[in-house]
Amino acid sequence: ASGDMFYKDLFAVIDALPLPERFMLLDSTFGIGMPMLWKLQQRLTGVLIVNASWLLHQPQGSSIHQRLAARAAKLGSLAQSQDVDAMVEMVSDFALFPAFLKMANGNLDTVKQEYAHALQTASSRFW
Repeated sequence: ASGDMFYKDLFAVIDALPLPERFMLLDSTFGIGMPMLWKLQQRLTGVLIVNASWLLHQPQGSSIHQRLAARAAKLGSLAQSQDVDAMVEMVSDFALFPAFLKMANGNLDTVKQEYAHALQTASSRFW
C-alpha cells in the first residue's frame, strides 16, 4: 500500500512538470520506476532504461563509487530535510537537463520554478 502511495505521488509530480502530452522517459531507477511505464504508456514517445547496475560492482574505494555515494548521500539528506531550495539548485545534477531546458524554451528559471512547485506541492508520503 505504501508503494502505491509513492507512485500516486510520483504521478502527481509528473503531472505538475511542464511536460508535453507525449514525452520520452529516461528511467535510471534500478527498476523501481518500471511500474510507471504501464500507466504512462499512452503518453510516452519512447523510453530509455539505463541499467547502471555495473556501478554496484565498482570497488568500494574507487573514485566512481566515492563520487556517487557522496552524491546519493547529499540528495538523500536534502530529501529527508525537505530542503526544496537546495534540491532546486541541484536539478541539473540529477535531471535529464537538456530535455527540461528544451521544454522550457531554454529558460533555466522556468525549470527551477516548475521543479520547486512540484516539490512544494508533493505530499508527505512523497518525501
